[in-house]
Amino acid sequence: MQENIETLYQLLKIANCDFMVLDTGRIIQEIDKKSFISFEDLKSPYPYPIQQYAKFALIYWTKENQKNPYIWFLNLPLDEESRLNTGARNHFVSIIKEALGASFSSGDSQQEIPDNPYIKTPDEKKIAVINAKLKHKFKQPVSNDYLKCSSYFVQPDATSWQAISVQGMADFITDLSNPVNQRNFDQVFFDLPAPLHKELASLLEHNVISKALANRLCKSLRQQHFSDIHIVAMWLRLLSSHSNTQMVRELVIDLLPTPAGQSADVLVVLTARCWPAFEQDATLVAYLEHIAQLESLTLFSSIFADLVALPSLRNNIFKLLSSSDVLPHTRKALDLMIKKQQGK
Repeated sequence: MQENIETLYQLLKIANCDFMVLDTGRIIQEIDKKSFISFEDLKSPYPYPIQQYAKFALIYWTKENQKNPYIWFLNLPLDEESRLNTGARNHFVSIIKEALGASFSSGDSQQEIPDNPYIKTPDEKKIAVINAKLKHKFKQPVSNDYLKCSSYFVQPDATSWQAISVQGMADFITDLSNPVNQRNFDQVFFDLPAPLHKELASLLEHNVISKALANRLCKSLRQQHFSDIHIVAMWLRLLSSHSNTQMVRELVIDLLPTPAGQSADVLVVLTARCWPAFEQDATLVAYLEHIAQLESLTLFSSIFADLVALPSLRNNIFKLLSSSDVLPHTRKALDLMIKKQQGK
């Protein structure tokens, strides 16, 4: 194998493999090849950083084995601007080259990779969602578990859902773009048992629900006056695919003054799953000023760090902070945060 290979995409190209990338840190969604190559070439930051890491599934396959791809679940450290730590990436590539050598170049990538700090498998729900998305992409036949789940949503009851596997649910939810599935699911959603809602939330947050269901979820939260914090956090997870809409932005602004707006669970969901809502300045200002006035400086610090790491928000946040008449509470909280870090 050539010695001058440094990037992951070069490694796969030499091995005659095609590839795709799914972010696994926030919402499981595809990062297009051009953006990923730009990230590896240090031309752009990682689009969806979390806790100063790029967490993604690198999925690759040979032309002869397209429907049975290999997956590496990678966690690569980032700098304060969410750009790649090349030392870590280069170390991982060197591990692959040493462990697999010529066998990787020949397309035989089934050998075990030695333990290393860069591979970390996500939880069961995320694995199920990734598998479902790959089945959908490669147009693989539906499973019996998928069919069982599909039948359940035609005539649901309180207990039989427990016989459906997590993978079956993930496969069905990933296929909600199917009009029949979407109609059946939307019609029964609010009648489903509470434990199933909880089970579905961790799968639906990585998929797109219908606009009609999103409207009903927003209406439900307003009717409840955001009174049940558990429901607020769960419904917001479902609304992640609509978080860049005016409907959800208005919902966020309305919930901030309520007790739910003080809940760490709700605020973490907003930041980790619904951050596109803050790509509009009005919503971003309202949110920053809100978290700046929380009783917990620690919570403010962690949320602010998460927001400012996102490339889609970073420049806007600094631009707003540079205006003397905007974000007064945020600047005050940042001053307190810096003094605390300096031990003053």
